Amino acid sequence: MAFTVEDIDDLIKLLTEHPEWRDRLRPVILGEEILQIPSRMDRVEAALASLAERLDLLTEEVRGLTRAVGDLGARADRMDGRLGNIEGGLLEVRYERQLGSWFSMWLKKPERVSTSGLSVIEAAAAGRISDSERTALEDIDFLVQGIDRENGDQQALILAVEVSHTVNLDDVERADNRATILHKLGHRSRAFVGGYRITEEAERLAEKLNVIVDLRRPAA
Repeated sequence: MAFTVEDIDDLIKLLTEHPEWRDRLRPVILGEEILQIPSRMDRVEAALASLAERLDLLTEEVRGLTRAVGDLGARADRMDGRLGNIEGGLLEVRYERQLGSWFSMWLKKPERVSTSGLSVIEAAAAGRISDSERTALEDIDFLVQGIDRENGDQQALILAVEVSHTVNLDDVERADNRATILHKLGHRSRAFVGGYRITEEAERLAEKLNVIVDLRRPAA
């Protein structure tokens, strides 16, 4: 028998009056696949929630790893700094031991001179230099005095020496500052920096300030 529009209207009316019938008709009308969608969506949402939780854990692990790598890098930097200080100290000893040969390019008869031999304390007491300038001279790596080879008048020259594994701007500025203080005391002086290498910025400043740069090969 044909199913008419009036029959459909009656069916809708019956389903409205008996909503419990809808559940029985739903599989017939929609099919089982459609009806399984809600449960499948629940499983998808559960899987997404689990994935999100794993991603959160992974993110935290990555953050922890990043912090660990940062700490390791900082420790490596500190270690490099300590090794640099040790090597710089050893290089300073080498300069002192090789005083006669390593400074012979600039000085005749080079010899180490102390701040006490230059009457630095007395000069500070007399007001010729400040106490901070006296302290700066006393903190220098060492002073070397000899006859200036670049000057034919046989005048004495004092080199204000700063030695570092890698010569940087601070080393150049410090040596130049000490040489300036020596000049205030009436001494012919020049700044000198020694090391295994020098930064580009320090090299440019040294050239500008006429600071002697002496680079050595690391000891075998």
